[in-house]
Amino acid sequence: MRFKSTERKYLARFREENSGETPSQKLRPGRPRKIFQRSVNVLKRSLESTPRVTARILKENNLEVFGAVSVCTVSCRVHELGYTSHKPLKKPLLTRAQRARRVTFTKKYLAWTDDDWLSVLWSDEATFTVTCNRGARVYRRPGSDPLDSRYVESTIKHPDSLMVWGCFSGRGLGRLVVLPINLKVNQAVYLELLCEHLSDSFELTRASVFQQDGAPAHAAKSVTQWLDDCMVPFIKDWPGNSPDLNPIENLWHMVKKDLQGKDVSSIPKLEKAIRESWANTSPEHLRNLTLSLPRRLQAVKKRKGHPTKY
Repeated sequence: MRFKSTERKYLARFREENSGETPSQKLRPGRPRKIFQRSVNVLKRSLESTPRVTARILKENNLEVFGAVSVCTVSCRVHELGYTSHKPLKKPLLTRAQRARRVTFTKKYLAWTDDDWLSVLWSDEATFTVTCNRGARVYRRPGSDPLDSRYVESTIKHPDSLMVWGCFSGRGLGRLVVLPINLKVNQAVYLELLCEHLSDSFELTRASVFQQDGAPAHAAKSVTQWLDDCMVPFIKDWPGNSPDLNPIENLWHMVKKDLQGKDVSSIPKLEKAIRESWANTSPEHLRNLTLSLPRRLQAVKKRKGHPTKY
């Protein structure tokens, strides 16, 4: 093959000109790199200590190292090191006392069995907003008018919203209650809601223990007294600011995701879409959400009370 003969000639000529040594690597074409290993180490340390940073700030904070290179070069080296840009996760700010209560809660309830968790009636409110944005993209030809009504979505400056209360267990869905437009839940509203719908929800879901978070309306003395008077078993030591322990938060997220791309441009349309999405939740999904509790508790324990991925 011609390739082999060319290779032999190249090696022979190289040995004659370089005292018999063979090349370990050909010289690479193009300009040499301006960022060397010391600069790479500075990049790594900076990114690990301060991940919320831009390439420009990296350069400005390390002018003695990166003074001769462009911001674009710094950005390229960041990507070559395997770092990619992401939006920071949004998690509740937890005080030291709240973290301690989360750890205490974890230690107590890690002993619960799957049957124990399947008997819990998970509950919470969620807010949904009227929107004209279906989240879809539009296709248009070059030169077409971007303001053509086919390519424009209307926005609402002060959209109406619906607050809903729902509950479920690992054995089924409970009641979904749609509250009046723009209504805020206080202890009186919440107590009336429980009086009307909690008993039915227990029957529908075959649950035996009620769960609610520590929101002011939920933790009001009138509410807890009513639960005690009605002999409703409920989790009294639920840690505050802990949505990652409540699987209904994942269910609300699923419903909101399901609404994307649907027409929810009015209150009636929004309510209909919410009810349809809620009703279409599979029993298997409810069971899987409920049986994730041991993993959630382990995650809280491992993170020493700090927020988890859930």
